Amino acid sequence: MSIDRLQEISRATGSDATLQLGEANHGIFWQSHHQLSDAVDYEIELPAGLHLACGLATLDTASPGLGGFTLAGSGLTAVLAPADTARARTRVAAGANRSCGLFVPADHLQDPHVERLARRLRHGPAMRACTQAPPALLERLCTPLDPWFQGHARSLAMEARALELMALALTWLDEEKGENNGPVSPPLRHATHAARTRQILEERLQSPPSLATLAREVGLNVHALTDAFRAAHGTSIASYVSLRRLQVARDCLLQGMCVSAAAYHVGYTPAHFSNAFQRQYGVRPQVFAQGQPHR
Repeated sequence: MSIDRLQEISRATGSDATLQLGEANHGIFWQSHHQLSDAVDYEIELPAGLHLACGLATLDTASPGLGGFTLAGSGLTAVLAPADTARARTRVAAGANRSCGLFVPADHLQDPHVERLARRLRHGPAMRACTQAPPALLERLCTPLDPWFQGHARSLAMEARALELMALALTWLDEEKGENNGPVSPPLRHATHAARTRQILEERLQSPPSLATLAREVGLNVHALTDAFRAAHGTSIASYVSLRRLQVARDCLLQGMCVSAAAYHVGYTPAHFSNAFQRQYGVRPQVFAQGQPHR
């Protein structure tokens, strides 16, 4: 995928203003973050090669002959596009969206780690997604690089992100094949309940339902629900809600919203928000907002 193509896609999704690009691992690593006021639909060509991505977003993607996937909040995606260029249609829901990815063209798949990923995708759906990666890892990968990194240092930082994304994808795909000694995926039924729970939480971040209400809505008891959610997402429901509220609030600050408005937007009082934001990001939200270019 050429840089021009990435920029074209970013324009279609409204994220071209925040797109960051860099050469990495025989391909192109990219990052973007943006706030959509309305859902966006777009169709793109998928050049031959390996496409890895992770993000914090709600979207649906489908491609004739390759398959499709749905993400409701966060996840990893992988696509092995054939030599005859395929097309994919995507719908991205309104709200905050952050993502990063790596594209390795077909003539650069010889690297052992890249080839291993490609081999996994040749045996099974060529387009698939994973919703069980720890949200904290995805959050770190999708966090914009600090502008302090410049020149060669910035290239190294992007290379590190690309390698971590590949490591996440390898862990996921190896577990699917049963080749890891680590924990196996939860039963499909509970994974579905966990995904539905996350969707509900994303829709009601400002005022999330109680555990008892969540359990009734998804059809599990509280104990089974909390176990299923931790197994699928690597964190408790309460921790997930806290992290996502702070992530959304931070995106609001990046978009120019004032601190008190960002706090109320995600259900915090300004005083509690300031303390929670500092615990998560190591800086008061007022200081963070003042350091953004739009300020």
